[in-house]
Parts: sequence; structure tokens; C-alpha cells
Amino acid sequence: MTHRPSRLPFRRQGPSLREAREEGQALVIVLILIVGLVALLAVMLPTATDLSKAQGEASRAGALNLVLRAGMEDALAEIIDDEDPDGDGYGAVGTGLNGAPNGIPVSVGARTLGVYRATVHDVDPAKNQYALKVVAAWPSLTDPNREVVAAEVLVSSPGVAGWFPDNPFSVLGSAKSKKDSFTYDGSGGNQINSISFIDSSNGVPAVNFSDPGLRNDFITTFVGDPRITIAGLDPNTSSPATGAATVSLNENTAITAQGLAALADAVANEMDAIRTGASSGTYGTVVELDNKKIDGTTETWGGAGVATYLDHNSGGGGKTELTNGATVTGSGLLVIQRDLEIKKGSSFTWDGDVVVYGGNNHSKIKIDDGTFNVTGNIIMIPQNNKRADFSSKDGTINITGSLLSLAVNGETEIRLDPGNNTMTLDGILAMLGKKIDFRTKDTDLTVNGSMVVASAADTNADINHFYFDDHTNSTFNFDTPALSDAKTGLQNFFDGFGTNPPPPVWGDFGYVERVGKAAKDVQAEQDALIANPGPDGKAGLPPLDK
Repeated sequence: MTHRPSRLPFRRQGPSLREAREEGQALVIVLILIVGLVALLAVMLPTATDLSKAQGEASRAGALNLVLRAGMEDALAEIIDDEDPDGDGYGAVGTGLNGAPNGIPVSVGARTLGVYRATVHDVDPAKNQYALKVVAAWPSLTDPNREVVAAEVLVSSPGVAGWFPDNPFSVLGSAKSKKDSFTYDGSGGNQINSISFIDSSNGVPAVNFSDPGLRNDFITTFVGDPRITIAGLDPNTSSPATGAATVSLNENTAITAQGLAALADAVANEMDAIRTGASSGTYGTVVELDNKKIDGTTETWGGAGVATYLDHNSGGGGKTELTNGATVTGSGLLVIQRDLEIKKGSSFTWDGDVVVYGGNNHSKIKIDDGTFNVTGNIIMIPQNNKRADFSSKDGTINITGSLLSLAVNGETEIRLDPGNNTMTLDGILAMLGKKIDFRTKDTDLTVNGSMVVASAADTNADINHFYFDDHTNSTFNFDTPALSDAKTGLQNFFDGFGTNPPPPVWGDFGYVERVGKAAKDVQAEQDALIANPGPDGKAGLPPLDK
């Protein structure tokens, strides 16, 4: 019998082929997923980085815009408030001039958002137009990889500095003239002695017009007579000259008439506010005096912070009259509700501002054989489209400041005749109205500063007379210190207003933002101005009274 080994049962030591196959497939899938994830991450990582960078740049751009607006507000505040705390010019901020820092940093906590810098550039100084340019940069103005944004704003002033042109004599606005609007007595025994329109600095034309017809009438009348001197800058050659060439035409100065009308309205509103206690300005005490005759006695009115009102509704026949050697002295603000007359050797001396405002007819100051001295502003504003009069006969008049006769829709008259009058005004003499009348006779008149005749913006406005007669010596001399002091005095007058603000001094018109290369170009313009700031060593506006 043949022996056969017994068959032992087979024992499996691992997975079945099916199971192994399934495990292998799973491994492949895992590997594929891993490779896919790696590839996906490789694709998404730059995108995420770019997104993060974009978000950072957007955040920085937003921060820079905040810095830019902070710089704009800072610069405009200097211009509007007439302040220059860093000494590099009004509206110039962070220029590095006069010890100021080069760029003003803006931070939130420990994070610096950027730095800003502002400068002011000429556009048309003759029109008081300038460009305020502000640059904001991160991380600094000098970093080669800096991010820069910029803005430009046109700023213009129709205010005090713009109301009064820098000329010895100006006739502004749209007005018609009569055949004899500009006249003088040039024949016979009683003749004028001399009339002079002089800019002693030779920096401006001696006479300035905004209307060619009026200019031609003036030239026809006044140029060529040996007793008449017209000397100043030749507007055509920008060199000193004497004669007709110094009579210029500047149609853009018509805004002066509008500015004077705004000034008159602002003054009228403030006088009412002060009297009713609605003003929070300088004058905290109001004193009302009856109109009366002061006959040979002495009185003192007003004081610091006091507004004195002469009431035309009370006794005295609608006027206050000084007569027979009477003397009145005072200070503060004097508001004349109707008329003030100084007669028969009397004298009136005031240190402060005088406003003639009120009355149902016309308002006037009249000197008749008296003396009238004012250090301050005299502003005459008739009501109800009536007339404002300033007249003198045998009077002695000294005004250090401004005499503004502003009859916006009425008549204004300055008459220095007859008699032997002497009048000296260091500052601004201005007349505004629909009908304007200026006459001198037997008078020595000297205006050191500027005279402005401005017709209201109305086609019916009329320069009735600008007339010199009988032994008149009249000199209109452009005097920079006197004019500067007068403008400062007017600005101080308006600064004392409370709830009724003065007419706008500066306004901003237009706003343009720059980015990229255009922004860097603006910074380059700033750099050029700072490197060559001019004789004043500043990169902003000069003071408004200069």
C-alpha cells in the first residue's frame, strides 16, 4: 500500500487579493488627493498673498486719504483764520521752513498713517487767486518707494484784501458817465492848483479803471495839463512812467463793487445785533444817547467795549450838533442813527470806529468851521436807498483809517466845498452807490493810501461828478504802510463781530485729487517752491493786510 502524505488545510497569512487590490486603490486615491491639494495650494498661495497685499494697499490708500484731508483742513484753517503758527506762510504746513517740521505725521495709537505737507502757489495774485497744494505720503516724503496722493484747491479772496485795489485811485464797476463826469476848473482866475495821482514806489499804475469808457473820459479830461500829475507803473511795460500810460484797465476788479455791497450788508446786520443784544462780539455794553445840541461844553462818550448809539428817534431834531466851541471825545464804537454836525469852532475826536447808520431820509456827517479827528473806520450806510453825505465847509479833518461811504442802491456824496478845507486821510477813501458825487473847492486834500470809486452792479449806476474846483490841491498817493494799516483796521473791525459774521475773507473753489505720478509731480512742485521760497522765505500766503 502506497503511503500518501496527508493534506493539511491551507492557512492564509495576509489579506486576500481582492482586499489588497482595494487597499492599493485607496492608497492611490490618497496620493492623488495629496498631489491635488499640493497643486491647489501652489495655485492659491500667490493669490492669497496678492489678496492680502491688495487689502493692505487698500487700507493704506484709505489711511493716506485721511491724512490728505487732515492736511487740507489744517492748511485751509490757517488761511481762513488768518493764522500762521509755524511761520512758513498762511496755508503752508510742514514745509521745513522757519524751523517747522518737514511733513506732519498723522498717527492712530502707535500706527503712523502717513505724513502731509501743504504749500500755496500763485495762480493770479492780481485776482487774489492761489492754488493750495497738499501731499500725503507713506512711509515718508523722502522714501524712494513711498506711496503718494495729492490734492489741489483753488483759493480766492473777495474779502478785505480784495475789496481795495492797490492803486492810488481806482474807478470800478459798471457805470455810465456823463459828459462832465470828470471835470476840473482849468481856466479863469479861480483855478485848480494841482491834482496828483502818484505811486511813489512805482509798483502799480497810478490810476485803475474797470470800464474802458470811463478810462477814456478820464484820460481825455486829465492827461496833458501841466498842473496834473499821473505817475506810477506803466502797465504795458512794467516800468516807471508818467502820463497816460499809467492809466490802466483791469476789468476783473469789478468784484470790488460786490465786495463793498457785502461789507455794507454785514455792517448793517451787526449794528442791529449789537443794539438788541443778539451779538456776542466785542461790544458787550450798549449806551443810548439822545440826539441833542452840545453848546460850548465838553463831553466824553463810550469807552473800551462800549457801543454808543445816537438815537434819531429821540429829542434833538434828528441830529446831534456840536456848536460854539463844544468838545466831544470818545472811544469804542459810535453808531450815529441820523446826523452829526460839528460847527462854530467845535471839535470831535474819536478813537475807534464810527458807523453812520439809520434815519428815514439820508445820513450825514457835516463839518462847518470845526475839527473832526478819527482814528479808526468811518462807515456810512444809508437806509431805504437814500443818501450818505460827508461834507465840510472851513473844516479841518484828520482820519487815520478808512472813510467808506456805501450807498448800495442809493446816492453817496463827499463834498469839500466851499470854504478853506484841509483834509488828510491815511488809509482808504471809498465811495459806492448808484449815484456818486465827489467835489472839492478851496481844499487841500491828501489821501495817503487809496481812493476807490465803485458803482453798484447796475447798468443805471451813474458817476454824476468827480470834480475839482477853485484853488484845490489834491494828492492821491499810494502809500503801502497806510493802506496796510487801514486793511488791518477793517479786518479787526470785522473780527469783533459776534453772531453776524463778516463777509467771507477766503473761499475755496474746486477740488482735484492726484495719484501716482501726478501726485509725485505735485510733490516736486512743492519741493521747488520750498527750495526757492522768495524773499519772504515762506511757502504760503502773505498776511491779508499786506
